[in-house]
Amino acid sequence: VPKDGTKAILSASNANMSWNDAAVENVVAAIRNSPDQSILVADFEIPLPVLNAAFATAQQRGFRVLIDPTFADQIDRSQLCRFCAITPNQQEASDLLGLPIATSDDAARAALQLNALGVEIACVKLEDGGCFLALDHDAMQILAPPVDVIDKTGAGDAFIAAMAVALLDGKSAYDAACWGVAASAIAVRKKGAQESYPSMMELQQMIGSVERCNGRELV
Repeated sequence: VPKDGTKAILSASNANMSWNDAAVENVVAAIRNSPDQSILVADFEIPLPVLNAAFATAQQRGFRVLIDPTFADQIDRSQLCRFCAITPNQQEASDLLGLPIATSDDAARAALQLNALGVEIACVKLEDGGCFLALDHDAMQILAPPVDVIDKTGAGDAFIAAMAVALLDGKSAYDAACWGVAASAIAVRKKGAQESYPSMMELQQMIGSVERCNGRELV
């Protein structure tokens, strides 16, 4: 990891691509047997047939689905209306929409376009922290508090996981996005992925910093 904390990705593209029927059925069964009101969180690093089976089962159960579009070229934009939330970074949003995203205005427009395509909660994560959130055809920026960046690895996973926890807890979409911003701000301060994720106490402290940055107290 370089001194600025920028992550580097070494990809073994076929590592997650070998699934037999039993493995797919295990995924379907796990979703089918999950508690009511559960949320499915998914990225696109596994085969599309597995994802589609998972999405269909979640839809049958009435679960909300949050996606992190890691490989945007696998996503059919006409199917975005199936998802409650999407959390691309700037490059992923650019790949998904076919638009350059170099400025804050670009990121806001991208979030609005994703919202217009049917995603209820569209968050375009910004390179230096925070995001643009689009809801009901309106976009707003959520600022991140300044932190010392050590390693950005896993920050996106922390973001969407915290969003899911907040939504499960009955928080609003705005509050859930703020939870995501707070979790990712904590994650970049430590090396590694899972070991950088916050405890609930750490998260609550950082949420206070997010509130102060944005001049808006969360419910």
